[in-house]
Amino acid sequence: GVAYTSIFARKKAGLYDVQGGASEDDGEIRANSYNISTLPGVQRDDGVAYTSILARKKAGVYDVQRDRNEESPGALGQPRNLDNTTVDDRQIGANSNNINTLPGVQRGGGVDYKSLLARKEAGVYAARGAAGHIDALMHKKNATLSLISDCTSCCDVLDILKQNSNLADEDILIKALRKIRDILPIMQGMIGNHILKKEWPRTFAAIGSPIHSSSANAQAELLHTLWSIVSLNQRYISDLRSGVEMKDIIRVMEIHSNHYSVQKYGCGLLAYISSCKKCALDLLGDRDGNVVQMLMDIMKTPSNEGHFQGNALKALFRLSSASLSSDTPSKFFQMVCCAQGNIHGGNSLANAMHTIMHTMQRNPKDTTLQINGLRLLWNILESDIAVGDDRCDFILGKILQHTLAVKAHHQKSQAFHETMICTVSKMSCYGPNSFGEQPIPLFVVETMLAHPTSSIVALYGCRCIANICAQSPSSELFQHVIASSNGILAIIVCMDTFQEHRIVQSEACTALHAICNNSPQNKEQVWRLGGVDRIFRAYNSYCWSEEMSTTTKIRACVAINTLLYDCRVVSDDLRNKGIILKFEEEYSDATVSGELRQVIQDLLASETCECLRDIMTEITTCSISENNSIGSNSRLPTAVKAMKRFPTYANIHEMGCKLIACIFASSSANDAGDLQYYETIILSLKEHSDTPENVAAACSALRNMCLFQMSYAQNPSDISMKSYASEVFNSMALHEDNVSILEHASGALWAFFCAQNSNVLSCVTDNTISTIVRAMNRFPGCSHLQRNGIGIFWAVFSVSGRGSDFVTDDLVSMVVRFVGERESDAADMISAIDIVLALTSMGFQALEILLKNEMLIYSIVGCMRRYPHSPSIQGASIDVLSNIAVNHDIKTEIFQSGGTDRIIFALGTLQQDRTVVCKAFAALANLVSAANAKILRANNATTVMIDAMKAHQQIVSIQIGAASTLWALASSAAFFQDDIASLGGVEAVAEAMARFVTSEQMQSKGLCFVWSLAIPKHLKKRVGWCAIEPVVNGLSAHISVEKICSDGLGCIKTLALNPSNRGLLEECGIFELIHACLWRHSENSSVCEAALGAFCNLSVIVHPHLGDQVLQIVTEDLQPICFVMETHAHVKGVQELSMKLLKNFALSPVNILELEMHPSIAALVQAAVTTFHDSFGGREDYLDLLQILATYSQSY
Repeated sequence: GVAYTSIFARKKAGLYDVQGGASEDDGEIRANSYNISTLPGVQRDDGVAYTSILARKKAGVYDVQRDRNEESPGALGQPRNLDNTTVDDRQIGANSNNINTLPGVQRGGGVDYKSLLARKEAGVYAARGAAGHIDALMHKKNATLSLISDCTSCCDVLDILKQNSNLADEDILIKALRKIRDILPIMQGMIGNHILKKEWPRTFAAIGSPIHSSSANAQAELLHTLWSIVSLNQRYISDLRSGVEMKDIIRVMEIHSNHYSVQKYGCGLLAYISSCKKCALDLLGDRDGNVVQMLMDIMKTPSNEGHFQGNALKALFRLSSASLSSDTPSKFFQMVCCAQGNIHGGNSLANAMHTIMHTMQRNPKDTTLQINGLRLLWNILESDIAVGDDRCDFILGKILQHTLAVKAHHQKSQAFHETMICTVSKMSCYGPNSFGEQPIPLFVVETMLAHPTSSIVALYGCRCIANICAQSPSSELFQHVIASSNGILAIIVCMDTFQEHRIVQSEACTALHAICNNSPQNKEQVWRLGGVDRIFRAYNSYCWSEEMSTTTKIRACVAINTLLYDCRVVSDDLRNKGIILKFEEEYSDATVSGELRQVIQDLLASETCECLRDIMTEITTCSISENNSIGSNSRLPTAVKAMKRFPTYANIHEMGCKLIACIFASSSANDAGDLQYYETIILSLKEHSDTPENVAAACSALRNMCLFQMSYAQNPSDISMKSYASEVFNSMALHEDNVSILEHASGALWAFFCAQNSNVLSCVTDNTISTIVRAMNRFPGCSHLQRNGIGIFWAVFSVSGRGSDFVTDDLVSMVVRFVGERESDAADMISAIDIVLALTSMGFQALEILLKNEMLIYSIVGCMRRYPHSPSIQGASIDVLSNIAVNHDIKTEIFQSGGTDRIIFALGTLQQDRTVVCKAFAALANLVSAANAKILRANNATTVMIDAMKAHQQIVSIQIGAASTLWALASSAAFFQDDIASLGGVEAVAEAMARFVTSEQMQSKGLCFVWSLAIPKHLKKRVGWCAIEPVVNGLSAHISVEKICSDGLGCIKTLALNPSNRGLLEECGIFELIHACLWRHSENSSVCEAALGAFCNLSVIVHPHLGDQVLQIVTEDLQPICFVMETHAHVKGVQELSMKLLKNFALSPVNILELEMHPSIAALVQAAVTTFHDSFGGREDYLDLLQILATYSQSY
C-alpha cells in the first residue's frame, strides 16, 4: 500500500521485480522528474485506482511482460493516451489510436474495448496475430535504428527520415538528430560547405510536424540540431529562413516554456539566426515582435545556469543591431519598452534595463553573458531613447557598479574589457549622472594601461576621457585624477602604439585637449612626455578618407592650440621645432578646407597673441595695467577692454584703434567676428569724431578688420551696415579737407564694401558717390585715396542692381583719368578697367555717358601701353574696346588711337594666354574692317594672327575667332589673301575645320574664309588642294544647317572653276552631296541656287588645251533638278541655273540620250521660258535647248 517515489526506492524495499524492470533507466527517469506513481499503466481495470505498479501486482492485476514497458516514460512532455491505456496498444497503434483498427483484433459483440487487456479478458483478442505484428514493427524499428547508426553523412540520415514510415517513432527521430550532430563536425572538416542539400529545411519542417509538436524531448533535439547546423555556416541561416518559418521556432519555445533544453537550444538557435539581418528583421516582424517579449521573459526565469539566458541576451543584442541598421531603427526598442513589470515606477525602458542588469548579476562569472549584456546596453544607448531619463541613469549606474565589481572574474578576457570600455564610453556621452559615484576615470586609465595592444581600448578609452573632462562640472577634478593616475601617459602610449590608426590618433588628440584645457600643470606634463610631437605626428599622418583626415587635423590643431595658450614653454617649443611655420604654410595652401583653415587660424592667432603680450604691456598705461594681456579665454585684445573702460580718453582710443589695426593688419587677430570689436570702434569714431587722429586710427582699424574677414571669407556679424557706412561718411564730410582722414576713411569704406559685396547697394546713396568723387578730384596726388575710391566704385558696379543709377559725367571723368594718367599698382588698374567694362554693359544710357568722354579710348589704349604684360589688364581693355565699337566711326577712332595695333601687339606678346588670345580675335574680327590695311600689314598683323591660331590648335573658341578674323582681314584688302596663303593660314583653318568637324560655328566661319580665299584665280588650286576635303566633310556633317549648306556649296562652286580641283571634288563624292542638299533643302530656294550653281561649274570642265569636257549624267542627276524646277517654278534664279545646267548637259551627245528618257524636262523648260520671257525667253541658246527637247519629246 506504499507509493514508492522511484524504481530505486522500490528496489531498496525489496519489492522490485528485477527481471521485469531491469530495462528501466532510473537515472533517465530521475533526470526527467518522473514519479513512479504517475506512470501510465495504473489501470482502472477493476474499478480501483492503484497508486503504483506494486499495488496492481498485489491485487493480481499486474502483467510483468506488459507493465515493464509501461514503467518506461514516454517522450518528455508528450501526453499519454488515456483511452488506450497499455504500452502495447500504443506501440502497435502508433499511427492509429483506435484498437479496432489493429490487425488480428476482432470486434466482438459490437463492443468497443478500450485496451488489449480488456479484449483479452473478454475472450475476443487474437493474441497470435497482434504479437506477430508487434514483432514486425519492432524489427523494422531496430532495422531503421541500425541504418541510422551506419550513416556517414547528414544527407543519408535525412533520406532515411524522409523514406521511413516510422517517422512518428520518437526514438528513431532522436537517434537520427543526434547522429546528424555527430556527423556535422566530421563532414565540416572534410567537404566544407557541402554538408547538406539546399532542401534540408523541408525535412526538418516535416519533422517538426504536429506528430512531435507536443514532445519536449523531440523539439529540444530538433532545436539543438538546427542550432548545430546554422552555427557551421552563414549560408544555412538563409536556407533555414526559406524552409522553416521563424514563427514555428518561437511557437515551440512558447509551448515548452518550462523545459530547460527547449529554451536553451531555442535561444542559441535564435542568437545565430539573428546574426543574419534579414532573418532578424523577420523575427521582429512576426506578431509585432513577440520574440522580444519572449526573450525578455526568458531572462527573468530563475536559474542557476545562465546558458540559455546568455543566448537570449545575444539574440536580443543581434536583433537590436539589425533594427538600428534598418529603415526603422527604433522598432526593436519600442518592443523592448513593452516588457512587463512595474519596477522603478513602471518605466518600461527602465524595467527592461533592470532585467538586463538582474540577468548579469545572477551570472557574474559568465564572460559571454556579461559581454552580450554590455553590448545590448550599448545599442540601447545608441538609440538615444534613454537620454534625459533619471531612472535610466540610475539603472546605468547600477549596471556600471556591477560590471566594475565582476571585472575581477574576467581579467584575462580582453573582449570583456573592450566591450566594457566601449559601453562606458557610450555612457560618458550622457554626462556624469550615468556614472553615479563610480571611479570611472581610474578604471579607464587602468584598462588602457593593462591592454596597450588593443586598438578598441585605446580608441574608446580616449573618447571616454574626452567626454569626462569636457562634460562634467567636476572636470577640473577629473583632469587631476586622470593626470595623477598616469592617464596622460596612457594616451601617449596609445598614440605611439597605433601610429597608423587615424581614428585612435584623432580621439587621442581630443582627449589631450580636454585633459589640458585650463590646466597649466597638465599642459606642462604633456609637453614633458613629448605630447606635442605626438600630436603633430597625428596631424601629418596619412589617411585614405579625406573627411577623417580633415577631422584628425582639426583635432590636432585644437589640441596644440590648447597647449600653447597661456603656456610660454609650449609656444617657444612649437616655434623652435618649426611647427608654427608648418601651420603657416598649411594656412597659405588654397586646398585646405575652410573648417581646417579656421582652426589653423585660431592656432596661429593664439601664438601671435603670446608674442604680442609685451607690446600690449608697453602700450597700455599704468592705470590699466591689469588689462595687459592680449586676450582672455575668448582672446579679445586688451585694447578693446581699455577702450570700454575709458570711453572718454582720446589717447586711449587712438592707441587702442592703432593696436587693433596692427593686429588685423598682421593677420594675427582672433575671434574677428565678435560684435564688440565693431561696436567699440564705431562708438569711438562717433564719440571722438572731432579729433582727427582718433578718426584716422578708427577708420584704419575698421579697414584692417574688414580686410581680415574678407581674406578668410567671413562677413561682419550682427552689425548694422548702415551704421558702419553712415559714421564713416560723416567723418569724411566733417574732415573733407584732411587728406589723411579721407585716405583712411575711404579705405574703411572700400574694405567694408568688399566684405559686404552683396549688400553694397543698400548702403550707397548719390551723396556717397559724389562725396568720394569730390575727394578724389580734390586730392588727385594722393595715391591711397585714389586707389580706395576706385575700389569702392568697383564694389558698387560689380554687383547687379542700381549701379547704373550712379553713373555720372564726373564719375566717368574721374575713372577715365585714373586709367589714363596714373602709374598705379596693377591690381588697382584692373579694378579701374573693370569699372569701365561694367559701364559698357549697363545699357544705352550708361554707354552714352561713357562715350561722351573724349579721353576714353585714349586712356584705355594708354593703359594697355603701360601694362603690356598684364593679361588681366590687356584682356579687360580689349573687351572695353570691343564693346564700345558700335559703329564705323568709333572703330576708326580706335584704330587711329592705336587701339587696333595694341590688340595685335597683345595678341603677339601674350600669345600663350588663351583668354587674351580669344578676346583679341573677337575684337579684331570687329575692328579690322575700319583699319588701314597697309598699316596692319606693316605691323605683321597676318603673321601674329596665324601664329596665335597655331599656338592654340586644340581650343575651338580660338580657332573660330581666328577664322572669323582672317576672313575679315582677307576681305579688307586683296594682298592679305596672298599673305594669308603664303603664311599657311589656309592650311591652319583647314586643319581647324577637320579637327572640329562637329562644331557648327567652326565650319561656318571656316567655309566663309575658304570661299573668300578661293575667289582669286591664282589661289584656287592651292586652296582646293588643302581645303576641299575639310569643306566637303564639314558640309556633310552639318547638311541639315541651311547657312552652312549655302556657304559650303558657294565655296565648292568657286573651287570647281579650277580643273585640278575637279578630281579632288569627285573623290570626295561631291555629286552625291549636291544631290543630298537639293533633296534635303528642296524648299529653300537659296540653297537650291547654290547647289545648282556648283553643279553648273562642275558639269563642264574648260581646259585650255584639251577643250571642254562635259559631265556624263545619269538619272540620279536629273531627278533632283526636275524636282526643284517644279518646286520653285516662280523663282527666277532656280529656273535660270537649272536651264543653264541642262544646256551644259546637252553639249554631250551621250547626255542627250539620257535627257531623252525624261520628257518632263521639256515641259519644265517651256514653263520657265514662258514665265520669265523677258529674261531669257528670246535668247537663242535657250530656244535651241527648247527645240531640241521638244523634238525628243515628240519622237518619244
